[in-house]
Amino acid sequence: MKTKFNKYILSILITILPLQSINAITSGFSFLKTGISPRAISMGESYSMNRFEPSSTFYNPAFLGLSSKLELQFIHKEWFKDSRIEYLGFATQINKIRFSIGINSFSIQNIELRTIPGPPEGTFTARNLALSFSSAYKFKDVTIGLTTKLLYEKIYIYEASGFAFDLGALYSYSDYLNANISINNIGKMNPLLNQSSKLPINLRFGISSYYELGETKFRIYPALQLLTIFDEKKNHIQTGLEIDYDNLISFRIGVQSGYSTHNISTGFGINYKAFTFDFAYMPLKYSLGNSLSFSTKIAF
Repeated sequence: MKTKFNKYILSILITILPLQSINAITSGFSFLKTGISPRAISMGESYSMNRFEPSSTFYNPAFLGLSSKLELQFIHKEWFKDSRIEYLGFATQINKIRFSIGINSFSIQNIELRTIPGPPEGTFTARNLALSFSSAYKFKDVTIGLTTKLLYEKIYIYEASGFAFDLGALYSYSDYLNANISINNIGKMNPLLNQSSKLPINLRFGISSYYELGETKFRIYPALQLLTIFDEKKNHIQTGLEIDYDNLISFRIGVQSGYSTHNISTGFGINYKAFTFDFAYMPLKYSLGNSLSFSTKIAF
């Protein structure tokens, strides 16, 4: 009886634990929907064109076309309650081929385990993991990119694995304007206990630009993105603005539509020689707290 009850509870957890927001209840691995880059998060999940970072391949592997150095990045993101995301990645270039490797980990800690009403018998952690391999090739003004992802999830003592692909393109119309498009998370998961998590396939289309403010050292980077999540049958408009001073310090703000838990975000970045630090703040509704994230990046 206890085993059957455990399986019943776990079959429910398979559906609800990986979720990143209240209105994202139609697929597992929902952490693949929410952004990881503090720079992008603070701009409403839209992505500006002025600086590459390894985590940008999470959004579109073709962003590797903006890379020219060996770069290493670490990210920590506090999401709602006891959930968090960690990312570690690097990117480099060999001849005309750019590639990167990233590890994206999502966890919910201190989940109480019960088989009967009353005090919990203990706690456990639910984990999702994505190991990604990205490559891109640049043809003059167009870059095409591909990401292959190995996926893993564990809830209590139950485990499952799977795979997914991302495809993307980046078109640089000029030094002041580019456009990008990508489709993410095409793949499948093996069953976890008796149910397979459904991957959140989504489509992104974005444009970004920049403007110089006269003879000053200020530059403005606006960005706009349309995100379509097919299993939710919803479109999200994401837009943001970055104000940069002399490539040393940046201030950012962003807005996104269609989410019940959040819509506004802000943050800043500091860039000194080879070192970059980015921070993002996103207030959450429904007493879920506030989401904080930061990243450190080193370019060699």
